[in-house]
Amino acid sequence: MSGMNETMPHVDVAIPDIAGWAHGNTAIPYVWRFEGPASGPRVTVQGLTHGNEVCGAIVLDWLLRRKVRPVRGTLTLIFANAAAYESFDASDPYATRCLDEDFNRLWDASVLDSPRHTRELKRARELRPCYDATDYLLDLHSMTDWRNALLMECGQHWARETPHVAQQAALRFLRHFEMCDRGFLDAFIDPGEPPPQRTVEITDVVTIASASFSFVLPVHGMMTMARAGTLLARDGEHEIRTPYDDCVLIMPAQRPKIGETAVRLGRYLDTSSYQ
Repeated sequence: MSGMNETMPHVDVAIPDIAGWAHGNTAIPYVWRFEGPASGPRVTVQGLTHGNEVCGAIVLDWLLRRKVRPVRGTLTLIFANAAAYESFDASDPYATRCLDEDFNRLWDASVLDSPRHTRELKRARELRPCYDATDYLLDLHSMTDWRNALLMECGQHWARETPHVAQQAALRFLRHFEMCDRGFLDAFIDPGEPPPQRTVEITDVVTIASASFSFVLPVHGMMTMARAGTLLARDGEHEIRTPYDDCVLIMPAQRPKIGETAVRLGRYLDTSSYQ
């Protein structure tokens, strides 16, 4: 459907076996919750919103093996779409993003309370009480509309550096809320400050309307198209062009499907005046 010759990416990370964490300690599979001795926030770190985005699984597995415990508040660790992850195949890594539908598109009461059934929707309903009991959520990667949630894009799916970025994000998140022993955090957080961030304002979301959608040129995440009006894709008879100069492509789909997002379009903002 993409209209391009697809080359399978190299999976450059070790894929952990998370079956040992399936029983959890909350009566919900793959959900672990720990209470600190002092009062504090209810913090959740989640991985595997998409079953093939393995960096979250790597970090949660690492935290659990290290027996990380909160010094205050409540720490919950969730392997979200574990069923999709369990079918992960490095020879076809795009195939296990989800089983039936995108887990990240279910978070509305009209969907959660609807009569329809999919495997992702069953899991979302199972996890719903966990999110209702969360004050701050770090999603490696991605969820919206649940109190204070931070979506962290940690890098390319299976690049060697991505799990390290996810680990650093999780540790800094826990440090911000003073959740864990400071000595443990300092031992594993990289010294110094991360490089300055750039802000991209997303202005357009391209949703796939037909089975004949295809990009007309090779695309990749954070690619910048210099000229307004550049032809990006065709969706049936409809042409999709960049709306302005220096248009940034956010997360172009590798396997486009009807009803899903093909790409988000954005532009870099000058945030110097915010300093």
